[in-house]
Amino acid sequence: MYPSILLAKIFGLYFFILGIALIFKKDYFRKAYDEVLTHKGDTILLACVTLILGILLVLSHGHFSLNWSFLVSLMSWIIFIKGILLFWFPEKLLKIKQDVVKHDGLYYTATVVFLLLGIYFIWFGFFWM
Repeated sequence: MYPSILLAKIFGLYFFILGIALIFKKDYFRKAYDEVLTHKGDTILLACVTLILGILLVLSHGHFSLNWSFLVSLMSWIIFIKGILLFWFPEKLLKIKQDVVKHDGLYYTATVVFLLLGIYFIWFGFFWM
């Protein structure tokens, strides 16, 4: 169960910090996504890093269990698949993200989801057991 707890801690802190940053730095994230779409080199670097991270996560926690760690496995596979998609369909994937960032309702919905995921993972990573 140790890899599950470690990954829950990492995911929890990441999603919680990201959610807080999205609340306070909305304009920055909007401008950043506009710039990423215009720089092809950044997109390739993002795809490489995401795919490598996804491979590492799937290899360390690719199995599904019917308990709280199911979400850890699901996030690992989502990151892996996202890395593949960034290589094959970079413009489409980044355009979807840009649309989410530009639309206030979707932006705040995503922010709340990230905060809730962060709290969920922090709870099971740091306080459960």
